[in-house]
Amino acid sequence: MVKEYQKDKNHEYAIAIKKNFSAGMKPIQIAKLFNISPQKVNYWVHHPIIYHRKRRTKLTRNERNIIIRWAKNKPVNIASSKIIQRKFNYLSKSKKEDNKPKKVSLSTINKTLNNFISKPKKMRKVFVLTENNKKQRMNFLKFMEKNNISPEDIFFTDESQFNLSFLNGHSKIRITKKVQDGLKRGNERAINLIVRPTQKKVNGLMISGGISKNGLGKLIFHSGNVNTFSYKQVLKFYKEDFINLGCKFFQQDGAKVHSSKNSCIEIKNLFGNNFIPTWDDGPKFNGATIPRWPPNSPDLSPIEIIWSIIKGMLSMFPPSNLDELKSSIIKIWESIPAEICKNIINHFKERWKLCAIHKGRRLDKELLAKIPSTHRDIKWKVKNCSIEGVRVSYNDKFVERLKAKEIRGKNKKIKELKEIEKEKKKKYDKLMNLKPKDYKNIPDQEKYEIKFAYDYAKIQREMMEKNVQEIEEKTPLQYLETLNDETKKKLIGLCLDKKIVEFLDSSDETDYDEDEDSLEEEEMD
Repeated sequence: MVKEYQKDKNHEYAIAIKKNFSAGMKPIQIAKLFNISPQKVNYWVHHPIIYHRKRRTKLTRNERNIIIRWAKNKPVNIASSKIIQRKFNYLSKSKKEDNKPKKVSLSTINKTLNNFISKPKKMRKVFVLTENNKKQRMNFLKFMEKNNISPEDIFFTDESQFNLSFLNGHSKIRITKKVQDGLKRGNERAINLIVRPTQKKVNGLMISGGISKNGLGKLIFHSGNVNTFSYKQVLKFYKEDFINLGCKFFQQDGAKVHSSKNSCIEIKNLFGNNFIPTWDDGPKFNGATIPRWPPNSPDLSPIEIIWSIIKGMLSMFPPSNLDELKSSIIKIWESIPAEICKNIINHFKERWKLCAIHKGRRLDKELLAKIPSTHRDIKWKVKNCSIEGVRVSYNDKFVERLKAKEIRGKNKKIKELKEIEKEKKKKYDKLMNLKPKDYKNIPDQEKYEIKFAYDYAKIQREMMEKNVQEIEEKTPLQYLETLNDETKKKLIGLCLDKKIVEFLDSSDETDYDEDEDSLEEEEMD
């Protein structure tokens, strides 16, 4: 049975307020009792309770059950109200040929689904764990517990992509009535407020870094895609941080670049046996082989929390171009205190225990609610900083392009020098072909200048050709070593002479919001 009347949403407050007021309580006392404003109390004291008449639904019980069955436990794209509306109207039209077909509005279907199932929720993006993955997670955690290795002993590393479109783009916006009226009239300015231009090329940055109990390592920017050539440079940077922060083990995830043949050799050379492998035949510790880092396990790595902190901060103060994005990331990274890192590592000790208790299952928000996260309570300031500590790794293709660009520039200069040499040679040949009488009449100074100009142009051209030949013979790694630090940073866009844009200084103390979905949206190995 459908109820004939529907009570006002504030009717419970209204009844209780009227009873207390008639009992002799003052409006201020009632306001404190119900934690509402005195104005609200006065409103309900002097206004009658109104019951709104509820409209009867068009749908029969049978039709309502059909709609619920279509929507129940279906993905959002299938269970969307519009699709159900079209399907229902189409079927009712095909069934009723003589009578008028029943048409149901979108609001009727939404109300039915909201009342009998639930309001729609955004589906969460998560990484998938197979049974084999869970076993690998359990083997890894058991080995760590048995050998007394905790997250405090490990230097955790990872890469993360930061895109301008992700930071500036929002799927939903709120608009005023004025804008709504403008949209109805087709006003161009109003339309531009609700549209977002699609980008053919996504502007962004790939960044690497590491975390330990003693703080963060130095930031690393990547030029181009990360491949074995560039990752070898990154590993050398990681080795510096590993020593400075006093860690015992080096960790990385199982991305293809990390577990390639050349990367494995470089890791063994740099870290010896002090690393967690991403392949099966790892180093030995206390006579036992260290198990590989479990795949699809960003929820076990603390560096993911740091990326979520940075992305959360950038979403509050979105940069408008790449230079601003770079400078903002540097400022946030350099400002994160060591205390936060220590608390995050302590939090992950509990995470590892929780994962072992639940037999390697994924640590969802509902499970993590059981563990206190003290790093969220710490307040910290974003400071101004220099870019002297920033490091850059280069892709071999990027280096080859730089090399080709330099060779093209020098070949262009060689052509210009050849033309100058021709002109000087003509003057010199003309001088040498003169008759003895005419040659004697020319001053010695002029003769010397013509000859010197020709010889100098020739030597310049030969030196430039020799330089080009040397550059062509160099490998990408040898060519990279010839570039100084200032040139390298200019290539990535971190010019030392340029002032860093001052973002994020609008608040003295920063309360960051972690981007909780960032762990789930990271690319899995």
